[in-house]
Amino acid sequence: YVFYVEMNTHSVNIVDYDMASLADLDAGGETIKAEKWDSATEGGAHHRNGFLLFQKKTDAKRFKLTIKKIAGIAKREFKWSL
Repeated sequence: YVFYVEMNTHSVNIVDYDMASLADLDAGGETIKAEKWDSATEGGAHHRNGFLLFQKKTDAKRFKLTIKKIAGIAKREFKWSL
């Protein structure tokens, strides 16, 4: 699975976060750790985008992407169904 993630802020520096270690994917009830973060941003402390890559282990229809511990927020969850 590949997810495009874009973040913009003017309150904290978001460049130094290790995105792959902070992201989990729940795919149909199975939790998968991110394998890699491919950054598409060069420079800048307040704007960041790139791709989170997860190993596909199931043909799930429901997903929850969780990104933890960025800018003092314990977790952000994004949910959807196919």
